[in-house]
Amino acid sequence: MKNFSSCSFQRRDHFAIGLRDGFLEFRFELGSGPAVLQSLSPVNDSQWHSIKVYRSFSDGSLKVDNHDHVNGTSAEGSKGLNINQGHSIFIGGGENIAKMTHGKFNTGFRGCIKNTFFKDRGMDLQGDAIRGWNVLPCDSDEAEP
Repeated sequence: MKNFSSCSFQRRDHFAIGLRDGFLEFRFELGSGPAVLQSLSPVNDSQWHSIKVYRSFSDGSLKVDNHDHVNGTSAEGSKGLNINQGHSIFIGGGENIAKMTHGKFNTGFRGCIKNTFFKDRGMDLQGDAIRGWNVLPCDSDEAEP
């Protein structure tokens, strides 16, 4: 996944998943300093990967495939992610990735995303989408179109 982001433009609070040098990076900022968790191995190999991220207050966890969890904590201070009601969750990209992620990521995702869940609720990425940027159907057997 290149970018999964929820953010507030008034504050620096954000929750983002992206690729950095082929490794998956999970970042969240609650206002006092970011937590940055990176996968143990690269994921830019044109294969399907299972990715699970978890955040509770200032603690976070990232798990890729059958590798060990990578755990991290944001700086002391706020424990809540302050996202203004009405802001959307962006999966794969958006109109201005750099602004959405406060310069942490600059490009959107290129590849396939499937079986996406948010708080145990399955998401129909095309059916539930309000808007899309460069979105095409993906062969479910291919990891990279």
